[in-house]
Amino acid sequence: MNRRSLIIALVLIALGGGVAAVLWSTSEDARPEDDQPARTQQPASAPKVFRAHAPKIDQKPRIIVSPSGFAVRFSPGGEAPSEAVEATVGMAGIYPPPTMQAPEGGTIALPAPQASTLWGDEMHTYEIFARTADGSHAFWSELSTEGRAEGDVLDAKLLDASPLTVEVRDDKGEPVAGAEVRVSRGFVGLVHLTKETAEDGTATFEALPPGNLHVTLKKSGFARLMRRLSHGEGQETVSVDLERGPTRIGNGELERLAAQVVVEGNRTVVETNEPGENAESESDTLTEEPVQSAVDLYVVDSTGSAVSGALLQLWKGDRKLFEGTSRGTRPVPVELEAPFEGTLVAFDGRRGEGRARLSLTRVDTTKEAIVSLDRPLLSLDVPPGRINSRARIEQILGAELVPDGDAWLADVLSPTCAAAEAGIERGDRIVWVRSVGGGYSALVERGQERMQVLVGQ
Repeated sequence: MNRRSLIIALVLIALGGGVAAVLWSTSEDARPEDDQPARTQQPASAPKVFRAHAPKIDQKPRIIVSPSGFAVRFSPGGEAPSEAVEATVGMAGIYPPPTMQAPEGGTIALPAPQASTLWGDEMHTYEIFARTADGSHAFWSELSTEGRAEGDVLDAKLLDASPLTVEVRDDKGEPVAGAEVRVSRGFVGLVHLTKETAEDGTATFEALPPGNLHVTLKKSGFARLMRRLSHGEGQETVSVDLERGPTRIGNGELERLAAQVVVEGNRTVVETNEPGENAESESDTLTEEPVQSAVDLYVVDSTGSAVSGALLQLWKGDRKLFEGTSRGTRPVPVELEAPFEGTLVAFDGRRGEGRARLSLTRVDTTKEAIVSLDRPLLSLDVPPGRINSRARIEQILGAELVPDGDAWLADVLSPTCAAAEAGIERGDRIVWVRSVGGGYSALVERGQERMQVLVGQ
């Protein structure tokens, strides 16, 4: 048997009223495999849920923040700018980001972040978008105060800036007016710029520095689109065609609603006859001695490479019999009693998900089972009650889902939305959302950690 589950303490969310319930389990392969001690897999037990009350906040986020003790000096070519600089400062725990005016000399005092990391440590990273009044120079990047002495002044070099025009057309080549165009450095950056297209289907963003950008387009009746681009020096125009129809992920708008199922794992899975089986199989189950079988479980990605840290589950119908974490080239052993028919599923917030049928006969005393992460996230109907509609998930969370390769990131903006109140933060990877009782449960990944949160309860 494999795996020791580690339940990690809940983190109080600095912003977001209501109740946050979080279940953490640590991926045991966060360290290199050679550094991992040998461990024995223990089956899953009923989830333990920790609850904590986050402080109440105003309906509208306040932009009154305390100083951090750090400052930023903006300078083009190593010299202080001759005119004022307007800077939008993105930081953890507050949205929208405040905008400040740098006085003569191009220096602003950085406000203190209003949130902590998962472990209660202070935040050190800022995302800053700044530009001069005449639009000739701009800065858009991240700055960190980690390891710096309080009172230090961080340097931000302003670069030559130029406009970026996004031209939006439909599948017939006609301009699309009223489309929302969002420009950001990352998929869910702390700062982003948003405009609507005019009657000619264009939206122009003035004074952007050179660098890689992400452009997201939304318009009712059209599929949402995201494009990466590299903005250089000089004015640029980017043409984008929108397709009519809904935005789909996984199995599109498929939703499967079912009752919540919570099963405690046992070291050895013993199956009894279930309603609906034929009389012959029921007789076999009651009269023949089961045979103990050892099964080694593995997870691979779409290229066939072994994966560490993926969530493994074994299901028999709507009953979950086993849960564990993949260990790369090392097996996850589980003991079953044959004959056995079940479904092995695996989930990884960065690589996707997969399903494999597990069948054991009485002659199978040892066996290997491999599940491949060959499907996009939000494709399978497991676990029960899972919701695979992007629009429905966004409605439940009160936040958009942003694609990042094979991952879906939560773009949590409002501290009062359901996702924020449940403890989900911007950039968390959404693995699944499912109906649970009178609310919903979401499985979320953040870095090497995996958490299960209750949303709307």
